[in-house]
Amino acid sequence: MLVTAEYNHGYPPPLKNALDYVYAEWARKPVAYVSYGGPGGGTRAVEQLRGVAVELQQAPLHSQVIINRPWPNLKDGVFDGRQYERQATGLLDELA
Repeated sequence: MLVTAEYNHGYPPPLKNALDYVYAEWARKPVAYVSYGGPGGGTRAVEQLRGVAVELQQAPLHSQVIINRPWPNLKDGVFDGRQYERQATGLLDELA
């Protein structure tokens, strides 16, 4: 499972570097996404990552968790993600 922010309508460069580095270990394995960001919740980053995953011989799953504007859900610096439990449960079920 990968967690990513949306960075300039894409995924962050350090994530691309990490994916290239662990290519051999993650090839032919399923991959799922949790994304966060502004109004789109990181969906543009995941859209790009799905194409990269296929080229890295990973199997991207359909389910994902999309967290739109997470900042209001921070309480004393801790993210309260209870409203995303249903999405996360579906993602974890598919991943299992």
